[in-house]
Amino acid sequence: MLPLGLLTAAQGHPMLVELKNGETLNGHLANCDNWMNLILKEVVQTSPEGDRFFRLPEVYVRGNNIKYLRIPEEIIEMVKEQQANQSQNRNRGPREGALRSRADIELLSETDQVVEKLPSPQGLEMPRTTLVLDGLWYCLCPSFNAATFNRVTPSFTAGRRIPKHNRITALRSSISDPPRRCLTNLTPRPTDAAIEIVEDDTRRNTDSESTSDQQPFDPDDAGAQDDVRPGDLLSPMERLTKPPPGVPKYFKHLPSQRLENRLQERVARYPRVLSATQILRVLIRDRHVRPEMRHYRGLILANSDPERGSPQAVRALLKEMEENGIPADSGTLHAALQVLAVHPDYLLRQEIVRTLRDRWLPLSPAGWHFVVAGLIREHQFELALDHVEQMERKGMVVESWLHSLLIYYLSDFGEFDEVVRLMRSRTSQGLDMSSELWLHVLEVASAALHYDTTRYIWRQMVELRYLHPGYPLCSNVLSVAARAGDTELAASVIRFLVEVNMQPQLDDYERMVEAHAVSGSLYSAFEVLCKMHMADIAVEDRSTRAILTHLLQSRTTPRGAWTMLKQLKATKLTVPLGCAKVVLEMCEQEALDNPSVVDEGIAFYKELYALCPDKADVSVYNILLGMCQRARNTEAGMFIAKEMASLGVIPDQGTFEHLIVMCLEAGNFESGYMYLQDLLGRGIRPGEETRAAIRELCSPSEDPFASRLRHHPQIQDGSVGCLVDEITLTWHVSNFTTGCSPAACTYTFNIYGVATANTPGFNATCTGNSNNTALTACGGNPQVQSRIQPATYPEWNIRVEHAWTLPGDMEFYAYGETNVTSPTPRFTIPVTEEYGVA
Repeated sequence: MLPLGLLTAAQGHPMLVELKNGETLNGHLANCDNWMNLILKEVVQTSPEGDRFFRLPEVYVRGNNIKYLRIPEEIIEMVKEQQANQSQNRNRGPREGALRSRADIELLSETDQVVEKLPSPQGLEMPRTTLVLDGLWYCLCPSFNAATFNRVTPSFTAGRRIPKHNRITALRSSISDPPRRCLTNLTPRPTDAAIEIVEDDTRRNTDSESTSDQQPFDPDDAGAQDDVRPGDLLSPMERLTKPPPGVPKYFKHLPSQRLENRLQERVARYPRVLSATQILRVLIRDRHVRPEMRHYRGLILANSDPERGSPQAVRALLKEMEENGIPADSGTLHAALQVLAVHPDYLLRQEIVRTLRDRWLPLSPAGWHFVVAGLIREHQFELALDHVEQMERKGMVVESWLHSLLIYYLSDFGEFDEVVRLMRSRTSQGLDMSSELWLHVLEVASAALHYDTTRYIWRQMVELRYLHPGYPLCSNVLSVAARAGDTELAASVIRFLVEVNMQPQLDDYERMVEAHAVSGSLYSAFEVLCKMHMADIAVEDRSTRAILTHLLQSRTTPRGAWTMLKQLKATKLTVPLGCAKVVLEMCEQEALDNPSVVDEGIAFYKELYALCPDKADVSVYNILLGMCQRARNTEAGMFIAKEMASLGVIPDQGTFEHLIVMCLEAGNFESGYMYLQDLLGRGIRPGEETRAAIRELCSPSEDPFASRLRHHPQIQDGSVGCLVDEITLTWHVSNFTTGCSPAACTYTFNIYGVATANTPGFNATCTGNSNNTALTACGGNPQVQSRIQPATYPEWNIRVEHAWTLPGDMEFYAYGETNVTSPTPRFTIPVTEEYGVA
């Protein structure tokens, strides 16, 4: 019967429907069409979370919204009984082996049409009933399995119930297809030994179908059978008139021996489950060839298919052979080991090896390879290496594919010590490895900074020009050489880059410098920097970090390093300013423990212009000022500051910060305060380290400038102890009037400030003239003072100061100024500075 007949039998019975959104519908099936659109009555609907229930009299469910269906088991049993009764008086001939006598069940998908034919034990050829096992069948009959037909004819092996998750997967795939067909796209499940499956290679295009129907096949074409695409879904009448789908039509014209040879050839060269199944279907089902060991061996070997092979299928076939009294010979067991090399199963592999040993069958060299490959795929590298050693002791040559597989896996897991050992052993035996393998290992090892592996491959392959790596890979090798201090490897990489017309970049020269510095060759490192400078590649600060690290670690004296630069100058090399700076940086680092190095640093500065063609920039003076600050040598610091002024070098933030700290350490708080004002005037705030130093140096002092510095809003760190910390205030001005005479300009305005958490409010009337250069107290509030002076006419510059005292005799001052255009009766003055004095 058709699947619709199964639905008809289920009408009136309860059915559980699970939708794609997670909801479940539990009701009685009232109607269903061939597209699996259902009508349920007396329905209980459950929410996806299972916390809400609704009763509905009738529900219409579209087939493309269904995820899973289930009906009572008694409906399934009833259909089974009907099927068994219809097949009792039918048979297609004498029994010809277990494979031929079993029920040939085939799954039907959108592109695969397979009809089930149920033979009977009698010898009369009778009309056969067609039963279609498609996605709808397994949706409605989740408990169905092929063992049902054991009551009709003996099966080759007991059928296994299709796992629940496989049925759900099949149903999901069928729902994802166009909703007007109840189809499925079941994945082959080799565990069902009594089920034959034909799949469609969806990667083929539809042109192959028209070719198979309109053009004759070439029997000698070994790949023709794989290019045949089964037809689309057919009507019941078409199924009866058309040949069985899934098998190329030209197969029926080939002699059986030709098919037997083709089976053995294809599974040996191109193992594919689909190809082997197609040939075996013609031989066993259509031509009634008795299944022999060679057929099982071919089907087992076909499971080496990386896409559709399965160790479960191998286990099932071996069990089926045992149940049918067909002993597995050495070739069959080795074929199973070959499958397990692709689809590893440790337990099954051990069973096969034990079987070979129990039968006194030797494990062939190919079998050893298959066992090792399976261990590698299971990441049991120690066992795999142990087996490889046993093979070598037995005099077996490890094939290149197994050796490459082992190296690939070990490289991916970072076992480079073992990788380089295996590669050296391989080359010492005179055996080749593919260039792809060499290149892959070099790439992975250099990225992991593994020196031995990287150096070995570079020496063995790249220097002999067997490999030509790209620039990124060469850059990685340079990093490895720099880290290890291998100047020969670094020079070899540079030579290779030049030979292949890839100009070395700044990073490459820096790694070369690092390699010489790590190796202890400071002179060579300076020489590389000089040549780099002569090649018009600017020497940056980062270019000399490796040299500075080596100078500090090796305790090299600054004078010794400076002498090296003079020697390079004598060899007609141009010494870049960066080389001199790194020696001055060394003086700066040592100035904290050895203040006398300041004199040596000043001497280097005086010789700088004779050594380097470039003029000293602000970074050089900052290094010298830092040296003087560390040594607390204010006199040398002032000399450097005067040098900057005389040469017109513009100071930057670092310059001012060094001068501020130097002045404060010398007790000159006024000069430090002035330098701070100059820095703030440039719109730059001191760094956190400098601000902390200012607070620390000014805290113990009672100098008023020290108090101003300590409580300056730009110096505060935002802690709770700071009562005033960059508070934004605005004062409001009204009734602003001005007047000018030949003697002076006068002004009058009212001003008030709103009280905040830290500042009191005030209100005052301010008057004055432009001749007063000092602040003048405002009327009504002597704590408010003002000053005005004409700016660029007609603008006026107004400055206001507000002073107040908090409990504990802590005095605070706030200043604000702005430029206004007369007449402007109302405007605001922002507070630009605020500080406290103890």
